[in-house]
Amino acid sequence: LAAQATQNFAVYRGNYSHLLPTFQELQQVSKEIIDASYSPYSPEYKPRLTKRQNRYDDIERKLAKQIPEMALKEQKVTCEKLANALPDNSFLVEFIYIDYRDFDQNKWTEPRYLAFVLPAGQPDKVTMIDLGNANEINTLLIDFYVQISHCPIEVYTPEKTPHQTVTTYGIGFDEDPTPTHQDIGLLLSEKLWKPIHHCVEVKSQKSKVKNSPETDTKPRLFIAADHALNLIPFEVLPLDKTQKLRDLYSISYLTTGRDILRKQIKTNRTPSELLIIADPDYNLEVGSMKSEIYSFSMTNSGELNTFLSTLDDSEKGLKRAEGTDILAKEVATYYNVTPYLDKNALTSHLTPETCPRVLLIGTHGVFFSPPKEPPSNLQLHTSDFTQDRFQQNINPDPMLTSVLAFAGANTWRKGGQIPNEAGTGHLLAKDVAGLDLWENDLTVLCACQTGIGNVNAGEGIFGLRRAFVVAGTKTLLMSLWSVPAHATVLLLTLFFDNRKARISPHLAL
Repeated sequence: LAAQATQNFAVYRGNYSHLLPTFQELQQVSKEIIDASYSPYSPEYKPRLTKRQNRYDDIERKLAKQIPEMALKEQKVTCEKLANALPDNSFLVEFIYIDYRDFDQNKWTEPRYLAFVLPAGQPDKVTMIDLGNANEINTLLIDFYVQISHCPIEVYTPEKTPHQTVTTYGIGFDEDPTPTHQDIGLLLSEKLWKPIHHCVEVKSQKSKVKNSPETDTKPRLFIAADHALNLIPFEVLPLDKTQKLRDLYSISYLTTGRDILRKQIKTNRTPSELLIIADPDYNLEVGSMKSEIYSFSMTNSGELNTFLSTLDDSEKGLKRAEGTDILAKEVATYYNVTPYLDKNALTSHLTPETCPRVLLIGTHGVFFSPPKEPPSNLQLHTSDFTQDRFQQNINPDPMLTSVLAFAGANTWRKGGQIPNEAGTGHLLAKDVAGLDLWENDLTVLCACQTGIGNVNAGEGIFGLRRAFVVAGTKTLLMSLWSVPAHATVLLLTLFFDNRKARISPHLAL
């Protein structure tokens, strides 16, 4: 992750202008990989994709040899650097998922979670805590996620080492509704938070004024999660029957602890003030100003967990992202800009040449589970898309399974034609990773499931979250599950009200 971000930064800042053609070739091959992944499946599919992927890897290796920063030799991060960068009265809590080997028994045992706690300004006080069996914690965590979000979810962990097996946690709505999320949350808190809390001193909060974010004096936690811990908001973790973690702490999230240093990065580019894209016409098509609804066939109702969004109808594709136009117009008046809405909510507005200081995207976010098998024989021999294009893809690259939908999304997925400027009607995580957002202070994704992706131990969440980090975004606001449209619009309108009053993002939220 750090090497990819460094490559992106070095090239876009003009540090290696002679490598620009090579970088452009890398982007072109990336586009070819995406195009090939979503073309109709054929016997030549895999060799064609493999050839392009090998070329991509070759170019990336070439760049790595010529950009010394990618070796991270100049980016060594110490506890002292991190502790000094943390704001007063704050703590960094970094979770690590590890495979655990018992060398006395000469065998691998159950994986474990560790936590490292670092207080602001005290690099010598870093503490490591063993939280115990990771599988037990993950099982509680997924139960808790489902009960608080009302969304089914599958956490798929690919096999990574010879001793490790594929682990799938699948929870549905037909499970026994007891125990309550409060009970499960307390059990999870007992394993996940109780061992840590003695390292995180809570100072007196007598001066805290209710409902005044400017005067919030709560200690601040910067949490860098790992593996399935990325899927829950720690704020709602219950500490007892009446108190949640958010009552004692103000919480922000990092992909990894070193990201606390991002705000120190200075660039020589002047960004635009604001870019707003919202309420896309998903049924945009070539030669028609009408919005036709395309019929989608989701072959298995159990596939719903791969196609969740606020107002999605699995039979008819994406419905309009209700209310995002109201939010867009409201925020646009704050900054005196014109939002891109409806048929003009196009992916072409987001390019490497576009670097807004504030980016607001109001649309549906979709996360697709990793494809496990090729399409059926029927699909192999059909020229029209009886399934949507995302079901054609068997490319395992996790950066191709987290998506933001734009104008033309439904049409493209059904195999129809959309205007050239609409691209594919989708912005994949892989596309986002190729943007230049190093002067972007805040990106807000008013969409569902934008915060999740494929889970990989030690690598956080592959998906939109990772992609925006690679692209340079300093602060990212996104969601972990499907959310009600009107409540979201109200929440974010109030958030931008607070931002206009120059309240910091975490307090504004």
